[in-house]
Amino acid sequence: MLELKKKLSDEAIIVIKTLATDAAVKAKAARAAASMNFNDDPLDEIGEPVWRELWEAARRFSTVAIPDADFPVTETDDTVCVLCQQTLDDDAKDRLKRFEKFVRDDSAQQSAKAAITLTNAVDALEELDLRGEGLREQLKDVDAVDKAVAQAVRDQLATLLRRWRAVQSAQESSNWSFDVPGTLNDVGDQLGALIKEVAVRASETEKSADAAERKKLSDELAELQAREWLATVLGDVKEHVLRLSDITKLKKAIKDTKTTAITTKSKELAKSYVTDRLRNVFSDEIKKMQQGVRRLNVELVAAEGRHGRTYYRVQLVGASDANVGTVVSEGEHRCIALAGFLSELATESTKSTVVFDDPVTSLDHYWRGCFAKRLVEEAADRQVIIFTHDIVFLHDIVSGAEQNGVPIELRRVQSDRDNCGFVNDGLPWIAQKTLPRIDELEKRARATRSDFDAHNDDEYERSIFGLYSDIRATVERAVEEKLFLGIVTRHQDYISLGNLKKVSTITLDQCERLQKLFKRCCDLTSAHDRASLRGFGVPTPDDAIDDLVELRAIVDDVREKQKAV
Repeated sequence: MLELKKKLSDEAIIVIKTLATDAAVKAKAARAAASMNFNDDPLDEIGEPVWRELWEAARRFSTVAIPDADFPVTETDDTVCVLCQQTLDDDAKDRLKRFEKFVRDDSAQQSAKAAITLTNAVDALEELDLRGEGLREQLKDVDAVDKAVAQAVRDQLATLLRRWRAVQSAQESSNWSFDVPGTLNDVGDQLGALIKEVAVRASETEKSADAAERKKLSDELAELQAREWLATVLGDVKEHVLRLSDITKLKKAIKDTKTTAITTKSKELAKSYVTDRLRNVFSDEIKKMQQGVRRLNVELVAAEGRHGRTYYRVQLVGASDANVGTVVSEGEHRCIALAGFLSELATESTKSTVVFDDPVTSLDHYWRGCFAKRLVEEAADRQVIIFTHDIVFLHDIVSGAEQNGVPIELRRVQSDRDNCGFVNDGLPWIAQKTLPRIDELEKRARATRSDFDAHNDDEYERSIFGLYSDIRATVERAVEEKLFLGIVTRHQDYISLGNLKKVSTITLDQCERLQKLFKRCCDLTSAHDRASLRGFGVPTPDDAIDDLVELRAIVDDVREKQKAV
């Protein structure tokens, strides 16, 4: 309230009027200077605010359009106006110079500053709470104590609002000769006196009240307030009382259903009908996992039962206190887990499908082979689905299935940039055998024809050289798989001598044809820089297809000769 009175007092309004007079005098001086300089020019109102905005806009555009020259640009014969884009004659150049001189004149600058100062002073009044929005609640309290003082405050606010509207109207009309409306009273002093009076009353009331009576009334008030609140939630309270009653009954019933006896009987039945069988199956599974000198010295034992359930745990033989998980390697840990899982399956009468997702991550080669062998054995009795990224493990699975006559279906799950989960027949390229690779390479060779025919040389060369790189890898795979019949195979930790005699069917002609094709692939492979082609031409799609036909013919020839042995 005091801030409002200060900002709209007689003295404050006189200051604003003084600023308005100063702005008017300086504006008049600026207009006089403009009249002296531009009286003969075609248009009036030179020097007015709208004209100034146009002039300053022209200045800003000139700094962008002609950055190397000072504004206004009048020094060259072909100078054009930055607004109308017309060539300036001598009169126009002279007029622009006079405009700039006028803008830089002190009277014009003083006029602009005075106008800004006046505007800021008036705008500051708009931030005041002239309608008393923030005082409404306080006025209610004052009205309850002293209505006369409250009315005096309202009258003061009304006077201040009229004063502000008078200032606002004067600014809009540029007529500052108004009389200041109303008279400001001493409502601030009245409020101060009222505050002191209320404080004295409160102090006297506090001192004179009987402590015991005050406590009684306070307790009664609290009780009434509590009853009033309870009436709003009475339904919820009744429901909660019923729930508490039900909880008490349930707790009593729980005491009559302790599971100790059930757990004891369950352990007896499990030992008689389940535990011994499960232990024996687990022991057999562990033996199947043994690999040479590597042993899994663990056993399955019954653990403490709880709530009628019987549990089992794996422990080291001769070291029951040791934590198995901290002793065995990752590969051993996986094998033990598989043995436990398969042991549990053995207690089921159904032969439902089992699914393994990446069962051999980071295993050493000893346990990887054991794992693959055991899964192939299980696949002879039930459907086993295995997801894996491990090519060596995949090779062990495929080899084991072929050796044991277990049917196997191979699929690959692929993704592209936007989607995943595409299921296709066969293996990925790196795991494919020779003939599937040749089939895929022939499709790729035919697919390069579109770029070849369209003369998309860069795309075609990348495709054809990549194709020959894969043909070279397929020649290597053919030597391993077809000529040597898998006797020595990568990722295989043993040498198979069963087909050794068939190696004798390899002829010099077959070797020379393979070497010729392999050399051609090496000369064209994308592993070499283009400069290393040494004059070789880029092969056509027909050349690639012919080379693949030759590779297939060599493989067929080798296979026919091996059948005779």
